[in-house]
Amino acid sequence: MNLLKGRAVLLFFVSFYSFFLLPLMPLWAQSFDLPEDIDIFAPRIRHQPLEEALQTGTPHRIEARVSDNIGVSEVILYYRKQGQEIYSSINMETIWRGEYMTQIPKEDIEAPGIEYYIQARDHAGNTSQRAFPFSPLRIEVVSLPTDQAAGSEERVVLVPVPAPAPKQERFLSDENPSKERESFAFKTKKPIEVQVMSEKKPWYKLWWVWTLVLFVISGGIAAGSGGGGGNSTGAPTTGSATISTPAP
Repeated sequence: MNLLKGRAVLLFFVSFYSFFLLPLMPLWAQSFDLPEDIDIFAPRIRHQPLEEALQTGTPHRIEARVSDNIGVSEVILYYRKQGQEIYSSINMETIWRGEYMTQIPKEDIEAPGIEYYIQARDHAGNTSQRAFPFSPLRIEVVSLPTDQAAGSEERVVLVPVPAPAPKQERFLSDENPSKERESFAFKTKKPIEVQVMSEKKPWYKLWWVWTLVLFVISGGIAAGSGGGGGNSTGAPTTGSATISTPAP
């Protein structure tokens, strides 16, 4: 009985090979040549998502590297707030060969987080994605404290300018110490005029007093010599006087 079953199975495989596979083998042996201008390869996207949490009120920059055997037509970023259903889209701009970048506005960065995915398309219409709409990439977003959020805003505070202090004049006098005079002269950087008063000399040291004395003595001598002779023709009487004055 078992022998009959084995022969029946063998007969089935021989018949299947002879009447079905063997006639179709020439067709499978033919080569399928595709035109050279046909692109069947989708772009390749490389992107590393952010692992740290974002803070509200700050934009987020997203970069990706996209390559294709023919050429990339467009790269689009789709993002949404975590919990929403509809995605917003932004075209990513090329900044270098194969490098694409865009920025999510700070108005859309809200807690508890954002979800996004990247889609690239080549010139032949082939499309590839980094993540998917039903399974997007996620970034956690935390809210700033109220005091820090208020401090981050720029505020202009007008502070009144105090009135200038009245100018105080200082006068140098004999009562000021010498150090105070020196410091005042150093600060003002102006030369200080010092008037030196000469001491009053005694009367006997004045030159005009002795000039007057000499004049009186000379006049007295002249008067004495003129009144003692009358009409005599004798030689005039001469005399000498020695006057010594103290040294000034």
